[in-house]
Amino acid sequence: MSPELDELGGHFYGVGQIIGNLHSLEVAIRIFLERIQLGHAPAPRPDIFAIRQGDHLPETALTDFDSLGQLIDRYNARILAIDPDLAVDPSVVELRDALAHGRLLALEARRPLRLFRFGPPREGTVEVRLVVDMTDDWIAAQRGHTYDQLHKVITALARLGPTGMAGGSHGPTR
Repeated sequence: MSPELDELGGHFYGVGQIIGNLHSLEVAIRIFLERIQLGHAPAPRPDIFAIRQGDHLPETALTDFDSLGQLIDRYNARILAIDPDLAVDPSVVELRDALAHGRLLALEARRPLRLFRFGPPREGTVEVRLVVDMTDDWIAAQRGHTYDQLHKVITALARLGPTGMAGGSHGPTR
């Protein structure tokens, strides 16, 4: 591999960590919402690793088609009654959308890469919504921010306990 691609490899690794945090955040929110929805009811859980393409499953927070933004809104609406400090920053949706739908470009095979995000077309033009140089500092900041949001949901899940009720099976804690 060329030295330029070696240098970019570390860059892509950092971006991959951000994407991994965003995926983990989404799954953690879905699990939180499912526990809240079920309360004390037994969880109808199919063996997720046994399902196959074409199977049909019940619609739950884990399987519904909600976007990350919708999930964060639902999570934040629920978490405010438990602990407002555990609310997830909705700005992570813009980061996720930029990484999923943006254009990652460089003039040469070296860092930093530049991330562009464009809005939908209107009357033959598009709005430039984001232009950012993905420096090592930027990657570290985004990785830390997405991890912090994930940690909030993990903390909220621990407070719910396996029953889906705040405070676990013993009711709310003070």
